Amino acid sequence: METTKMMRLISMAGAILLLAFSSAASAGNAAPKSASLPAASSSPGTGAPLHPDALTADGGKYYGPLVDGKLHGTGMIEWANGIRYEGEFEHGQFSGKGKLKSTSFEYEGEFRNGMMAGHGRSVGTDGAVYVGQFANQLFHGHGRYETAGKESYEGDFVKGEFDGNGVHQRSDGSRHAGSFRDWRAHGLGTYTDTKGNIYEGVFADGDLNGKARLSGKDGRRYEGEFRNWQYHGQGVFRAANGDEYKGGFAYGVFDGNGTYTYARPQKDGRVKDVGTWRYGRLEDPAAERQAKDNVEIALYNQNALLARTLAALSPREPGKINLYLLAVGGDGSQEVFRREVEFVRTQFDRDFGTQGRSVALINSRSTVAKVPMATLTSGL
Repeated sequence: METTKMMRLISMAGAILLLAFSSAASAGNAAPKSASLPAASSSPGTGAPLHPDALTADGGKYYGPLVDGKLHGTGMIEWANGIRYEGEFEHGQFSGKGKLKSTSFEYEGEFRNGMMAGHGRSVGTDGAVYVGQFANQLFHGHGRYETAGKESYEGDFVKGEFDGNGVHQRSDGSRHAGSFRDWRAHGLGTYTDTKGNIYEGVFADGDLNGKARLSGKDGRRYEGEFRNWQYHGQGVFRAANGDEYKGGFAYGVFDGNGTYTYARPQKDGRVKDVGTWRYGRLEDPAAERQAKDNVEIALYNQNALLARTLAALSPREPGKINLYLLAVGGDGSQEVFRREVEFVRTQFDRDFGTQGRSVALINSRSTVAKVPMATLTSGL
């Protein structure tokens, strides 16, 4: 829902009604219709008599009874710009039930002291509809607002704002029930997304922050702290298969100290993992040290390995075209790049005679001890 449209609708109502009210009130100073004028037929297309019973200072035409020179009873007033009110008047003011219509807005309902107040229904030119309580020309009390796109707000309104307890139903099928402030979820509430996942907890300006609970449609569960809709802080996560993690979270993943308990023993017999997690993965200090040692060893051996590889190249044959190949696989994140380099090297050796004159530089865990790595210095 575009809140700007809502506020434009409200302000439009106020502007129209204030104009109508001031004009109607001023009709008390206008002269009533002369008794000598014929009261004959109606004005074409309006249903009103041809001759008004009173004229307002700004050109409004009033048709109806006057008491002590003021608009009083059931009548109708209209202006040349299209604004029209039809209903009950009291002492020169809109009061009771009536209909207010302009080129951009329509309202039907109750009026008090010249203003929309009580129960009513408003319709904007954008197709938005509000049905409910009004006060001082604004949505105030219990009501329901629905856009042309079928997005709806139903609940408490305060001075034109959706504020208090209510239900926001989006056109995509998602739904929020709970406390609102200025059209946004704020305070305790329950949000159901388009997939059927349910979030229960404390919301702030439309975001889920603080302690909350997630019940996933797929069976997963989380209870703990959230920040901007993500697991963040301390919490307990239960997977659909029964596995459970209890500990720290950051930006939606395991992070910090925690315990992961398996619903079924793993192949090695363990039933839980305990330790420190980073970016969703359990840290293994011993494995990390070994990995660092492996990197150091690999880098230390690179010069000798590259020298041996280059020394093993076949010498140039005078009088012939000597084709050499340098194949580089610099991305070591996936083994597919190593396989591609090896495939290309094999094809060149077979089809173009580069056997003995081809060198591959590959970043791979599986070849680091026997094939030179692709580094800035090795490629120069």
